[in-house]
Amino acid sequence: MNMLHTRRTYLSDPVLLGIAGILLFLLGCGDAFRRQVIWNDTVATLGERISGNHMSLFSGSVVYLDENGGSHAFSAPLVWGHKRGEPVNVEFRRSDPAHGWLATSPPYRRLIPAALIFLGLEMIMAALVLRVREGRIPSVPLTARKLNAIVISVSIVLAGVVIAWCNFGPGPIPKNRIAHNFDRQEKIEEAAAAAIRRRVRPQNPDETEDEMPFESVLTARELDAAWRTDLELKDVTAGEALEQLCVDCGLKFTRAGRNHHEYLQIQKALNQRVGVKLQGESRLVAIDDICRQIGLWPEFSIRQLGLNTESVLQRLRFPSTSAGPFLVQILGIHMIPESGTGWVTLQFTAADIPEAASARLRNTVDPLFPSRHDPVHLQLAFATGPNGESVSDGRTKSRRTVKATTQTVVFRETFLLKNLTRTIDTIDLRGEFTFTLPTEIETLQFDQPQQDATVSHAGIDIHLRSWRMTPSSTSMVLEAHGVEAQRVTVTAFGPDGIIPGSRSGRRSTKNSGITFHDYFEQIPTSIEVRAITQVEPVPLQFELTDVPLPEFEKMPEKIAPFSFDGDAPMTFSRVSVVAAAGNVRSDKLDYTATNQANWAIIRGRIRLDFLDEADEFVVSHNTQFGSERNLVQPKQTSPFAMTLSILPKNVKSARVYLIDAEFVDGTVWSAPE
Repeated sequence: MNMLHTRRTYLSDPVLLGIAGILLFLLGCGDAFRRQVIWNDTVATLGERISGNHMSLFSGSVVYLDENGGSHAFSAPLVWGHKRGEPVNVEFRRSDPAHGWLATSPPYRRLIPAALIFLGLEMIMAALVLRVREGRIPSVPLTARKLNAIVISVSIVLAGVVIAWCNFGPGPIPKNRIAHNFDRQEKIEEAAAAAIRRRVRPQNPDETEDEMPFESVLTARELDAAWRTDLELKDVTAGEALEQLCVDCGLKFTRAGRNHHEYLQIQKALNQRVGVKLQGESRLVAIDDICRQIGLWPEFSIRQLGLNTESVLQRLRFPSTSAGPFLVQILGIHMIPESGTGWVTLQFTAADIPEAASARLRNTVDPLFPSRHDPVHLQLAFATGPNGESVSDGRTKSRRTVKATTQTVVFRETFLLKNLTRTIDTIDLRGEFTFTLPTEIETLQFDQPQQDATVSHAGIDIHLRSWRMTPSSTSMVLEAHGVEAQRVTVTAFGPDGIIPGSRSGRRSTKNSGITFHDYFEQIPTSIEVRAITQVEPVPLQFELTDVPLPEFEKMPEKIAPFSFDGDAPMTFSRVSVVAAAGNVRSDKLDYTATNQANWAIIRGRIRLDFLDEADEFVVSHNTQFGSERNLVQPKQTSPFAMTLSILPKNVKSARVYLIDAEFVDGTVWSAPE
């Protein structure tokens, strides 16, 4: 019965109170340590706010620059007091600069851990007081009143210490602490300001290309002498060696990782001592060798060298090689177990090469102006398994990507693979890479551009077919004869020199010659046409052996031969024509396609026969269907919809016939004539 009337509860138990206080104290100390680690890795700068959707909780975004000049943005909910374009204090972690946040004042940085530590100590003292009152600590020569006074005094002192610890905590790093870390600060700020005006996320300056210089004469021997290097480094730290090699290659060296853990891992690896010896090789080979010695993976862009840890996709298992001035790396291998196919992506990087070489490579590889006469010729000669099995598809997966500066060129190519069975765990890749260098260039110039003007030299004729001028702009159409399309550069000059962007235009090749369509924001005073009349080929070969396949266990035991049911590998059904109505300016065709073959169809061509109400033929139309992103899997049916031009009014239905189809294993089927 006495237990029912006691006023003592478990919440007031001194032992439980003391344990809770200790836990809060430890939690506060741990949180303080965590925040201190973050603070040591934190950099502050100024960002600018851009507008967002006023109907959402996010009132805009904040754009900021990191230490290396990279531009980033994050959503800023309810940023009161900052108008569009006004500076905003931003902080980010040096090891992860792409995830920034709004800067907070120093008192709020330690408020949570300080409160936890304060409450924990208060609970510990309260537990001691309760123990004394219960007589569990009889040796304390104090009365209850004096003990309470001491506790209150200690609490006041402790509260003052906590407040001081918060107020005198670390504050934001001034902007001038990071401005000196990159020498292109003004250009980067101008680019960021332009991006803010466009209300889009700014482009990473490390991926921004240079304006290519004029084509100039360069021989293969001169190029060969420019990139070949004899170098020997002994017992130096990896960080020092990479820093010097990047300076020589015109690259910026960044030590940051994707997160704080990777950042610390990279710093530890860069402190290792290494040695490297080059004899007639590219400096990029030395960079790759040093990174492999310290267990890191080099990631090249056109302006920067980044580092990755071994844990990311186990890329260190992939070999690398060189092809002249190019370092050849495997960026990844993707495999499709359902069909025994896949693809491998290669990156080719050249650095510290003459401007003439980088300009020629950029111009000839440019996917906007493809040419069958003078391209960079890159192909995978063959790919074989460990026992000589052929796994080469002979095709590329997508359009080649190219980026360049006046010193570096980086481009990627993805090659398709086939016949990948479970017994093929490694492959060998051998390829050929050929490009041309200009050894003879003719220059033709219109000193006074006007319509129907013509200049000729060395068998080359340039005709100014159209010339239209307004007070604010000029457009022209040039026609060239006696030279190939991708060997011509057209540049406009104004009173102050080259008109920006004048070398970018639309060109087309017909029987009558090459036609250039250009538009200028200023009125040119002269037009210069440079034509390459003689080139020298530069053939290169590369070989990558024992390349591991990451998912070979999932591949089929054997590849069945191509087969299909019926007269054609694909049948069509549910074909319907939806005529244009209202404001719709085009008709629509809906149909379903069933794959009768044992392999997925990548793409194909079909013939559409349109019929009237009496099923009489009206008009025919050929078109393509499918894509690499929309495969028709074996024995499956997929819906398709396509937009057509305006059809005759009497069209009511359609029939679909397969002309040809391409399958994932490279097989092409064509309908009999």
